[in-house]
Amino acid sequence: MNGERNNPDTEDDMTRTLITSMAALSLLTLVACDQFAQPDITGDWEIELTDADHCLITMELEQDGDELEGEADVECRIFFTYDGESYYYDVDARGVDLEGELDLDRMDFEIDLEFYDDFFDENIEITLEGEVDGDQMEGDAEVFGDDWGEFEGELD
Repeated sequence: MNGERNNPDTEDDMTRTLITSMAALSLLTLVACDQFAQPDITGDWEIELTDADHCLITMELEQDGDELEGEADVECRIFFTYDGESYYYDVDARGVDLEGELDLDRMDFEIDLEFYDDFFDENIEITLEGEVDGDQMEGDAEVFGDDWGEFEGELD
């Protein structure tokens, strides 16, 4: 009676091998999906110019692919010279529309804000260019295309 019979040790080894293989495949699938998951910077961001006496921009960003849009509040003290005298003016703009783009590979962005200001009687154009790293961002700010300073920010 030397027929084939089931060996419990062989069946246990096969079961363990099958379970281990399925677990490894599941882990690889999870890692692969995570690598292709699109980063999302949607949320409330607080940006502060590091070179200014006071300049705070709070943004509600919404991301759709590589497109950014939302609203911002701008509270900044702007210094300027008029007829050889130095002055300052506190800009306080609420609900400013913003739009921009995010490079999903390099995680750098450009965000444009534009709003009308009664004091200057013109539209003020602010551009933020920088990089995102998790819940932190940093970069450079421009007003009317001129360097305005560096900024740092974080996700609330």
